[in-house]
Amino acid sequence: MVLCTIDVTNSGGRDGHEVVQCYVEPPAGTVGRPQRELRGFVRVPVPAGATRQVTVGLNRRAFAGWDDAVAGWVVPAGEHQVHVGASSRHITGSVTVVVGDA
Repeated sequence: MVLCTIDVTNSGGRDGHEVVQCYVEPPAGTVGRPQRELRGFVRVPVPAGATRQVTVGLNRRAFAGWDDAVAGWVVPAGEHQVHVGASSRHITGSVTVVVGDA
């Protein structure tokens, strides 16, 4: 399990909510997969002027892609990039997760 933790601050004057999203980018050269896939998210209430720490968990399946040859989910070995933000166009942090041969 990979845990992605990020601080979310509501700098406004009203209570609100934020959706923290985690996207996984497979290793370079992986065929048949999108560049980024939404693999986890959480909606969290954030009171006005407050900061909340939010954690999104990504299990092994979050790094997998369907392989027709084996008719199952396969996690390719290599460097997966995990991007965290409010949307795919508003990424606020990234980290590399290295997956070995399974």
